[in-house]
Amino acid sequence: MASCFQLSTPAKCATESTAMRTGRDLAGKHAGVIARSRSADLVNGEFGDPVVLFQHGDVPDMD
Repeated sequence: MASCFQLSTPAKCATESTAMRTGRDLAGKHAGVIARSRSADLVNGEFGDPVVLFQHGDVPDMD
């Protein structure tokens, strides 16, 4: 059985706790929610691997 996902525009949050709270708030309104974080070195344009902070429901593989 195939699943169809409609992705929303990602929301940027200033802190991890705000991202987790936003994820919990959105969980009741969407089939799936994921809040994640990653480190960034803006000088060199390097980004770390994403770390899942909160996940709820049916979320597609983000790799």
